[in-house]
Amino acid sequence: VLPNFPGMRDLARLYDCAELCNPQSADSVAQAISALAQPDRYAQAVKGATEFFNQNGDYLRHLSRVLDEIFDGQ
Repeated sequence: VLPNFPGMRDLARLYDCAELCNPQSADSVAQAISALAQPDRYAQAVKGATEFFNQNGDYLRHLSRVLDEIFDGQ
């Protein structure tokens, strides 16, 4: 569940990894949680979140690649 802010909205749409809500509305948050409680929607959100992590969030893997480039052959 992500707040319906421009950056978060773009992320959720690009990876189809979250439900958006108005963070100041308990009803909106509850609706987003309810949507993710559906097995098919949850599975898609997990798939999208995994894709995002593999592309952007695995910082140690990315750091390892950068360090390999910097210290290659030394």
